[in-house]
Amino acid sequence: MIICSISFIEETCVCYSQAYSTPAVSGIPAFVSDHPYRADVKATWSLALADGQVLTAEVTGTISRDQLGNVREEASLMRTGLDVVTNPSTSVNVYTVKNSTESMWHSGSTTALTISFDRDVLDKHARSLFESFAIPKDIQRLRMNFPSSSVHRAEHRTESLGTKSIGGMQAEGTRFAEIIPADALGSKQAVVTTRDIWISPDLEAIVMIQNTDPLTGTFTLQVSNVTVGPQNESLFQIPQGYTEKSITPPSGRLPDTVVK
Repeated sequence: MIICSISFIEETCVCYSQAYSTPAVSGIPAFVSDHPYRADVKATWSLALADGQVLTAEVTGTISRDQLGNVREEASLMRTGLDVVTNPSTSVNVYTVKNSTESMWHSGSTTALTISFDRDVLDKHARSLFESFAIPKDIQRLRMNFPSSSVHRAEHRTESLGTKSIGGMQAEGTRFAEIIPADALGSKQAVVTTRDIWISPDLEAIVMIQNTDPLTGTFTLQVSNVTVGPQNESLFQIPQGYTEKSITPPSGRLPDTVVK
């Protein structure tokens, strides 16, 4: 069974050090005011190993955004490999624009952690939570520890994918590709990573992500059941009964920290 990187594990509150890194966590910013909505989210991940084994995971949840642009994401790990999680726990992350903070808590804990981040770091976290949830930490580190694209003389391309309907909404797609030449790695063929981002102009939000990476596998996220309109402000506040702990990390980053 794969243990995935999640913000909270059992009764322990875990803060991840940085968002999952791909060639580009691209697309529209997460924090957009005057466009409140709520949507269901399903994210899946798979990686085929050399021995024929296929690692998989599935995460479900919701995303909500209020009038001010604050974002709430709920995520539950539902399946790892062939194992269905019988009692999935829910992790909640709330990103507050005004204070540039990320608050997180777990359904099985009484501790909420609030962290201050630089705005760009906060935005990256909000756009990659489900990815961080679905992809195991050891697999994520393969990409994080991979030498920068400049070392490998990588070529970056961007192309339009046109428009299509996703969840009943028209979306515009863009493909971000990174191509590492074969000779840069001493391999027989180039290494190509693609990230397709689909954005709803009306919602001003990402509604689908399709990421293919030879190192980390295939990740897909799609929203559904979108409801446009004001959200209950209590969703963006730490619930009663939780003890809040606040941290301001240096340079907007935090080492893996466990708070009992």
